[in-house]
Amino acid sequence: MAGAAAEARPGNYSTLPSEDKNMKTPNVSLIKTLREQAQHTPDRRFVIDVEENELSYGQTIDALQVWASAYHRAGIKHGDHVVTMQLNTIDSMLGWLGLASLGAIEAPINIDYRGSLLTHALNLTRAHTMVLLAQYLDRVLEVQHDLDYLEQIVVLDGDVVTAPPFRIFTRTEFMTDAPAPPELPLPEPWDIMAVLFTSGTTGPSKAVCLPWAQIYAMAGGSYPLADLNETDVLYNPGPTYHVGAKVFPYIAALVGGSHVMRPYISASAIGTDYLKFGVTTGGMATAWLAE
Repeated sequence: MAGAAAEARPGNYSTLPSEDKNMKTPNVSLIKTLREQAQHTPDRRFVIDVEENELSYGQTIDALQVWASAYHRAGIKHGDHVVTMQLNTIDSMLGWLGLASLGAIEAPINIDYRGSLLTHALNLTRAHTMVLLAQYLDRVLEVQHDLDYLEQIVVLDGDVVTAPPFRIFTRTEFMTDAPAPPELPLPEPWDIMAVLFTSGTTGPSKAVCLPWAQIYAMAGGSYPLADLNETDVLYNPGPTYHVGAKVFPYIAALVGGSHVMRPYISASAIGTDYLKFGVTTGGMATAWLAE
């Protein structure tokens, strides 16, 4: 076997579980890979956004634990769903991973949802908690009488508001000084890493439950991971409710590389972003090269 003599360390794809043909369900999750990378190379960059905010592997582990603590204090527990309505940012990634580390499940929804589409998504997930940007709050309030389960809303970038019947948290209230939850086990490969909604072209959007093993398979099936390494930089232009926002960070972690987060897709920015951040592969490459 070609990979038998390879150094067994995170980021060396030849040693990853998919090589074991007898393993029916590999023991995989992005959180597991991040912990391994943080132990091996804690100071290596894992993520940078287009405003040049960045986190190393070690910092990512620390930051997602802060989010897990905040969600735990807000009453989120294993198996709970939390609907999010955000742009594709480091915050959105950390919130997703913080929930997943608790065994809770993010359901990111289309930022264009309003009216009956928004009501459908919120009621279908039975989420008691929603996290959003202030610009989307009015849409939720417009359909509040049609919502069967929602109880509390975290507004990440706004001032204190009163919006009965919901309990509203500001970012500061939600995030500050939250006590750490009990020691958390790693997710199992069959645990649901997120719920993503279909486009809705044939009726109301369907909620698709994606386990960690599935997203791992999608990462390995989408890109030739054996050809990538710690020098690679992936382009992750969003949106949060698309599977790419989950796959690109996972690919980066699997190979020990990094990824660039853009809050929303911008065709005019692709070339500049690729050159500025040294992107080697990832979302939108084909579209850009075809121009």
